[in-house]
Amino acid sequence: MDNTKYLILVKNKNEEDYQDKTAQVTNCKYINGQYNVTFDNGKTYPYNYANVKYLSNPNEIDVSNITIYINGMPENDIISAYDFGNYIKITYEYKPPKVYSSESVRFESSCLNNSNAKNCFEYFKKLSKLHHINDSEVSGTFLADQYKKINKVNEQSILGHYLLQKLPPKDAQGVIPIFPFGINLSQKSATEKALNEHISIIEGPPGTGKTQTILNIIANAVVAGKSVAVVSNNNSATSNVQEKLKKSSLDFFTALLGNRCNKDKFFSEQSATYPDLSEWKLEYDAIHMLKSNIAELQSKLTSLLDMQNKSANFKQELSNLLIEKQYFDDYFNENCEVIISRLSIYKLSPSKILSLLIAYQENVH
Repeated sequence: MDNTKYLILVKNKNEEDYQDKTAQVTNCKYINGQYNVTFDNGKTYPYNYANVKYLSNPNEIDVSNITIYINGMPENDIISAYDFGNYIKITYEYKPPKVYSSESVRFESSCLNNSNAKNCFEYFKKLSKLHHINDSEVSGTFLADQYKKINKVNEQSILGHYLLQKLPPKDAQGVIPIFPFGINLSQKSATEKALNEHISIIEGPPGTGKTQTILNIIANAVVAGKSVAVVSNNNSATSNVQEKLKKSSLDFFTALLGNRCNKDKFFSEQSATYPDLSEWKLEYDAIHMLKSNIAELQSKLTSLLDMQNKSANFKQELSNLLIEKQYFDDYFNENCEVIISRLSIYKLSPSKILSLLIAYQENVH
């Protein structure tokens, strides 16, 4: 039967879920409390009324200017979508059609429907053609190639808010971060801002702990049940993150998927055996106690890091003063000792000192 007009879901014996059989069904009739379903092999089977969902006349959804999310994740290569009420059927370019419950599907409009936002985006696309990346692993047209792939921009995304000239809503606060990879005061601040803001830029010269900060951000995202994409214009940066996670036996969380070679290597090395995480699971009381302890230690941690920062500043100031004193002592020892001994007035008599002061006053005036 026509996938665009009908939806026939069938649940066989010993099955918990309904299966989409629309493409395999040639006829479906409801007779005396049951459905008689005829398949493309010519055979007809009777089904209990409760084991068949026969839906028709869907509303076709225009997918050209929307992003479709399934269980919170965006779907790609969608050709069409049909709303059958409690179910949404989606057809894809490279895989068979699939049916989802309407509760698991979310539609987000593209901000490129707005003329001003679209003009701004087209301006960015033209600029990208003039930008060239000097990197052996990345082609000079990398940025422009990425822009070509974008034909929809979610209104709720950061880019969407920017193009529409709107401030994004603040995320709900109250999440207490953890720092399993160690921190200093600036790294703690950077991690907290990255977790609480929609976009955050962390910069610094090599050796200042940017990768360590990234690891703490990843840890907090994993604890919150989120996924993380660590992207770079070269493979060495992302490999560095994975290597540091490997040192903590956490590399099984990661997959290097930057290019086809990485993807092929990752999937070929999968053994379908994973670490035993049963000990990671905690009861509610234990989790509540941990959160309470973390909240109590947070204020102490901030205070200690602040004192550590002040101590480092004082040490730097002391080091600068000691260097300055050393230069002064060297200069003094080389140039000032003889002069001062010649000009010393402490060996003169009181009357001679007074005479010198009078003579000085007369010369000044």
